[in-house]
Amino acid sequence: MGLTELDTQYALTSFITLNDRGKALTILEKLKALWLQRAVAIGNFHLTVPIHGVFGDLYRLADSCVHVGLKKGLGEAEDFLAQLLYHWLDMTRPQHEVWFSAEKVYEWFIASDPAADVSGWVAAAQQIHLQLNHLCTEYLEPAAQQAQQPSIHFPGTSTLFCDYHSLLVRLELPNHLLALLLMFRQLHPRFEWHDRHTFPFAVNPLLAQPICSLLQVEKNEIAGLGGNANGALQSYYDELEAGSRNNCNNLTESGQLVSRDKSMLEAIERIAVLAWKEGSNPRAGFTHQCAATFTPQYNPGDFVSSWYAFCNQGGTYDSWYIEKLCNRNAPVSQYYLLYEWERHLIARAGGQKVLPGVIGCLAQQSGIELEHILPAAWEETIVNSGQTFPQWGFRDPTQFQRSMLERIGNKALLWGNCNVVVGNDHPNIKATHYTGGTCNHNPNAPSLIQIEKVGQEIIRLGAGPSPLFKIYVELRCAEIAKFALRRFC
Repeated sequence: MGLTELDTQYALTSFITLNDRGKALTILEKLKALWLQRAVAIGNFHLTVPIHGVFGDLYRLADSCVHVGLKKGLGEAEDFLAQLLYHWLDMTRPQHEVWFSAEKVYEWFIASDPAADVSGWVAAAQQIHLQLNHLCTEYLEPAAQQAQQPSIHFPGTSTLFCDYHSLLVRLELPNHLLALLLMFRQLHPRFEWHDRHTFPFAVNPLLAQPICSLLQVEKNEIAGLGGNANGALQSYYDELEAGSRNNCNNLTESGQLVSRDKSMLEAIERIAVLAWKEGSNPRAGFTHQCAATFTPQYNPGDFVSSWYAFCNQGGTYDSWYIEKLCNRNAPVSQYYLLYEWERHLIARAGGQKVLPGVIGCLAQQSGIELEHILPAAWEETIVNSGQTFPQWGFRDPTQFQRSMLERIGNKALLWGNCNVVVGNDHPNIKATHYTGGTCNHNPNAPSLIQIEKVGQEIIRLGAGPSPLFKIYVELRCAEIAKFALRRFC
């Protein structure tokens, strides 16, 4: 319109007000209008065609993001692409803001230098389209050939689709970390995000300290029960202690160097789980690291190594995460952790028990919720049973709420309809549903290995009231923390 009417202001007014359906423009459409106006204003008329072309690609890419589940709706997907554009263009600047909304992104473009290099914006959009489209079509489509390759974590029972879907969709990876992931492949196009590279790690045995300390506490509690100790609980403790003995006997050693194979996918997972999901916002460190690694001299192995170590720079993310799993309320990423724990249990069972139609990752299943083994409204159940909290090992309801309710060991994955049925029952009553004994749902409760495992272990503890159940839940914290230590730390 600007070229036809010879009036760029008239053209800009029509573009930034309404589209041809009479609806207000989305942020992505406003960006397109602004880029066209800027191109014309600085005399780069030849850019108008590539701008139209790349935004057409971005609109189709937004549809793909919704299709693969990366975003829930088209509006959210278009906002997301606008945010990626900002991160792509600005990640190395000290003042970069990692949590800009799409509206703020538009304001950032508006406030940019009128003589800014619009061709650079177009090139960034083209690069984002190339990398994100590759991600959506090759790894987030479960039937794609690449997506069906073995998982890097559980190659015998799972696929790459599960690895990518878990990290990008289930964990809801922050936009700036996804931009970093896409940038890695743009800089090193011969390598995929899951390709592993070998580099040295400095092992810190003290990371196991919270697990070792928790096991010692539970050992003392079991001993304090005397003749009332349960053989199944003692066996559970012995199994955990045997698997931790080597780590717990070497807590004073440090600085050992070992070589490990890690990928950019794992580096991003580690940053998201240990730092960003826990409310840490090391923006300055992030932008400094981007500026240091977005250079030609960084080969893929160095790039991955540098970002894998990012959480060790100026923080104790590993030790805080493990300590939290052992002794505090579950981390923000608890849902993701329990899904990955389920994948681990599937692999440990040799893939013999996998939900129908699911390729070892529950990626297609909906309706799974977090179940509290010892429930939030348990006080009413205890009172109605003529029991007291001290009989279950807690001083009073307040101690239970503060020291147990939100611990990771008190949580497991369970189908929503099962969750409703088990309600606020005592754990030994819930256990019969967990194992399928009183479950008539489809899929039934024990189709999830972790909930069946919980049910079987609780049944062996006998009926309540008894402090055995409190000790069991705390031991379960140690078991899940051991998995997290191997996987993330």
